[in-house]
Amino acid sequence: MVNKLYLVTPRGFCAGVEMAIKALHWLLKIYDETIYCYHEIVHNKWIVKEFEKNNVVFVEDPFEIPEGSIVMLSAHGTAPNVEKEFNNISSVTINSVCPLVTKVHHEAKNFSKNNTQIIYVGHKNHDEAKGALGVSPENMHLVENIEDVNNLDIGSNVALLAQTTLAMSEWEPIMEHSKSKFKDLKMPRKSDLCYATTNRQEAILEILPNIDTVLVVGSENSSNTKALVSMVENKGVAAYRVDNVQDIDNINLVGDVAITAGASAPDHIVYEIIDKINPDSLEYFKLKDEVEYYVMKLEDFNTLKKSNIALYDKVVQLFGTRLMNAENKLESLIFKDARTRIIDFIKQSIEDHGRRIGVEWLFRHSLTHQDMANITCTSRQTVTLVLNDLKRHDLIHFNRGKILVRDFKTRFDAPVLQHHFG
Repeated sequence: MVNKLYLVTPRGFCAGVEMAIKALHWLLKIYDETIYCYHEIVHNKWIVKEFEKNNVVFVEDPFEIPEGSIVMLSAHGTAPNVEKEFNNISSVTINSVCPLVTKVHHEAKNFSKNNTQIIYVGHKNHDEAKGALGVSPENMHLVENIEDVNNLDIGSNVALLAQTTLAMSEWEPIMEHSKSKFKDLKMPRKSDLCYATTNRQEAILEILPNIDTVLVVGSENSSNTKALVSMVENKGVAAYRVDNVQDIDNINLVGDVAITAGASAPDHIVYEIIDKINPDSLEYFKLKDEVEYYVMKLEDFNTLKKSNIALYDKVVQLFGTRLMNAENKLESLIFKDARTRIIDFIKQSIEDHGRRIGVEWLFRHSLTHQDMANITCTSRQTVTLVLNDLKRHDLIHFNRGKILVRDFKTRFDAPVLQHHFG
């Protein structure tokens, strides 16, 4: 029996994953044709299966696609020669690479101009590593451990780069050893490690002294998910990677447990697992808010207009003024967890449109759960789970077309919500 279950924040989708998933959704709205995606768009089984149900085909080679296809390149980054091959075959190719991965590609390009030999710390055969190594294959050397570094004979003009999703415990020993081996080692001014990956690791480390077991939601091929599990195990605490609610059936969970999620795991799976565990007490642990984010630059949007006016027109027709407001909305919508976004939406709706009846506030609406999901940038399942959880805590009551909040100012304001949800 689980006594306390700690829901840890930050967890789940990072900015790059959000961006890639939305980009693929946009392509599906714009084109009726099959969309071909190079590699899994992100490393999560549930997301991949959902896209496969909706006319997306995932491929591992440019020559798997028909001439004139619509192509999306995954968030993990693509080697330049592979991207060129896709461009030669496709009619449209959209690159959804994470901006942090792009940063590493630029660093590799710049270092290799001076014939610098580049040590790349990463996982062999991982999609991100394959893409990065393809930037300058003659200058880049993949290492996975200190022994690999010791086996290198590459002179003294050396730089060090990293796969963005490494655990700090994987990266730091190799970095320190490389610094001692190569006295003039060149490194980027800012770490290559993804801030979201690091934040999820730091949050778990903070809560670790209070718990007996950690559940990490994510798929087997997710590097940052496996890094979380490895980091916890190295601290002597039991950790389990779970892909879905069925995966916990064979895990004997007792005592105090923490649950988090890798950067490509959907939040609704986390809440399904919480419901299945049904702990005596659900606690909400938040280490920090994530404030680093990326949006499409205006010049990139103007480049799209110049290079493909037909696609530009379709995008404008589809999104209209939503594109004009995207930058402002992304900061408030994407970088809060789904529960906070839904609660904020309910609070704002009551403040703007609610009617007071004694100590109760009534918000009448015509929104479906899918409408709320679209507004708060999450899934319908997550909206349903969060509303049911609020109802279970007696914070709201709802049925079709109505949400009723009792004693709004004292029971549904910041201090109470912190007690229940943060």
